[in-house]
Amino acid sequence: MAVKIRLRRMGQKKAPFYRIVVADSRSPRDGRFIEEIGTYDPSTEPSTFKINEELAKKWLANGAQTTEVVGKLFRIAGTEKNEGRSIVIELRVAPSDMGKVIGKQGRIAKAIRAVVKAASYKENKRVDVEII
Repeated sequence: MAVKIRLRRMGQKKAPFYRIVVADSRSPRDGRFIEEIGTYDPSTEPSTFKINEELAKKWLANGAQTTEVVGKLFRIAGTEKNEGRSIVIELRVAPSDMGKVIGKQGRIAKAIRAVVKAASYKENKRVDVEII
């Protein structure tokens, strides 16, 4: 059973509120889940979130995979599976050049990520490239 840590949408129409849940990857977005480990409210300024770090670390140690958004929230909160072995590289691009960096169907961005990942493999580090 592949387990994911992902967002479960709650709240009213056009007023989203999310719960961070651990669920089977085959279950629907708002369907059955194993455990709730936090909340995320993007409608407040700035966005607010609460994560039970003990439960998050437990599930990450058991092999649960995070989605992109939950992974970013974990990085902000300081909850990561590979503490000390992970590096985040932010590639800041001018808005006018964003299309050139991303390329057709994201091919250039994927190539940049693949090269950085291959270079980091030797040193046993995990590198995430975020294009901003």
